[in-house]
Amino acid sequence: MKKLDIYICITALFFLLAMSLSAYLAAIEDPRFDGGAITNEEMHWYESLIVLGALIGSFTTWLIALSSAYSHRFRKWFLAIFILLPLAWVYLYFHSREGSSH
Repeated sequence: MKKLDIYICITALFFLLAMSLSAYLAAIEDPRFDGGAITNEEMHWYESLIVLGALIGSFTTWLIALSSAYSHRFRKWFLAIFILLPLAWVYLYFHSREGSSH
């Protein structure tokens, strides 16, 4: 398994954990989640770690996918990734599997 594949899996996991955490807190009607969002002061240390991992991982994945699509002159992929973040994981997954042949 390539380093990029491992990175994609880890960042996607953090992203899904953060989304699952938000859904879970909304489902159990946690009083900290009354306003629809939790501030950093209200989070436990592990919740802050999950959110930080999701933010950093998502942003860097987005930048890597944008630079890869731009350098390989896939303008449609570049525009789609720029508009819709989750496509960055899809693009990098297929790009790392097939090389640069799209």
